[in-house]
Amino acid sequence: MVVTTPEADEVLGKHLSDLEKLKQLYFFSMALSVKMNREMMGKATSEYTSTSVQKLYEDCAIHSRVPVEGWPGFVSRHFARRPH
Repeated sequence: MVVTTPEADEVLGKHLSDLEKLKQLYFFSMALSVKMNREMMGKATSEYTSTSVQKLYEDCAIHSRVPVEGWPGFVSRHFARRPH
């Protein structure tokens, strides 16, 4: 049986919050890198340059619940697809 204390719960909560922030920073860094790379290669369209990385993060991590390991593929597929 595991006994927790309010202090332990608080520390755990802070660590989990820090982990979520780091994951979000990782996603934003990766997505901006892919976006900028496509723009520098001349493969960007107005649809891509106006893509909100925040919205892309919400679509990927929150709504679609893609695991962290799948984020690079999700972002790459998003920017590689043809605009409608």
